[in-house]
Amino acid sequence: MNARLLGALVLVGCGGGGAAVVAPPAPVPTRAIHPGDLDGAWAGTDAGGWRYALTLGPANAFRQRIDRGARGACEQVGTLAQDDYEGLTVDFEENTCNEEFVGWQLRVRFGEYTGEAMTMVLGGDGSAMETRRYQRPVPPPPAATVK
Repeated sequence: MNARLLGALVLVGCGGGGAAVVAPPAPVPTRAIHPGDLDGAWAGTDAGGWRYALTLGPANAFRQRIDRGARGACEQVGTLAQDDYEGLTVDFEENTCNEEFVGWQLRVRFGEYTGEAMTMVLGGDGSAMETRRYQRPVPPPPAATVK
């Protein structure tokens, strides 16, 4: 190897002439999500064009209506509970979307929760995982008043 190339490699390897190393950003503090934090109406869609209308609470209720286009609508009804890890579980009492899940408990994880939007991951532990993005529905504008 020629001396100039070796010298350049040593300089770069020792930090000479290279970009300054930037420290990674500090981690954003997170808090546990409890079932009541999510109460209210949520709406979502997926890549296949299905529409999701999810209502959470009161009393940890989980009710979701899924419009599957040509396949028609189905419903999932259950109860949310805190699990032993970092998320929640949903116990399905009714599930016309996946009848084999009635009586099952599925894990629910949240990749993001802002209060107005969330990413929910259903499943795991040997079952198929589904990720969906939800947001709070935008209320319609107030009706115009006639004077």
